[in-house]
Amino acid sequence: MQKSAVFQGAGVLLRDSGKLPAELKAEVCTPGGTTIHGIHALEKEGFRAATMGAVEAATERARDLGKNVAVEQSLDLARLFLWVLREYDEVEPIILSVGEEDELTVKDAVDAVVEAFGFEGEVIYDTSKSDGQIKKTANNAKLRKYLPDFKFTPFKQAVKETCDWFVANYDTARK
Repeated sequence: MQKSAVFQGAGVLLRDSGKLPAELKAEVCTPGGTTIHGIHALEKEGFRAATMGAVEAATERARDLGKNVAVEQSLDLARLFLWVLREYDEVEPIILSVGEEDELTVKDAVDAVVEAFGFEGEVIYDTSKSDGQIKKTANNAKLRKYLPDFKFTPFKQAVKETCDWFVANYDTARK
């Protein structure tokens, strides 16, 4: 809790001060202190560039592995991560998710997998167990304000491509 409060406070200070991050860094870091040493280590190691590079590398590897739902959704998310790192300057968080209108139930997801595999048997739900997490609606209006034309991979398409990829790569997919 204490760490998140520090980050939240830093974000609010940045947002409300009207100053550049470098100006605030100079104001809050004691020369030779612990904070400036930590910041120096991040800068020396190229933290921002390393984060962008990691997302780009994961995206490229996902392309190499073939198209599947994890890959498609990872590519969608990777594109959004890169956009956030390069373009999003606000302190307030942004939801990188499909809109409420595209949310699915667990049953919807199961039905999509059943359909994609062409499974014709009975699907049995264990009703003695919890039926999942209470719905937490994610409003992506802010994302849509910035990227109104961003297209998420349609869920059923991604599931179908995943199942097809899994069948084609079954011998190596689980190793």
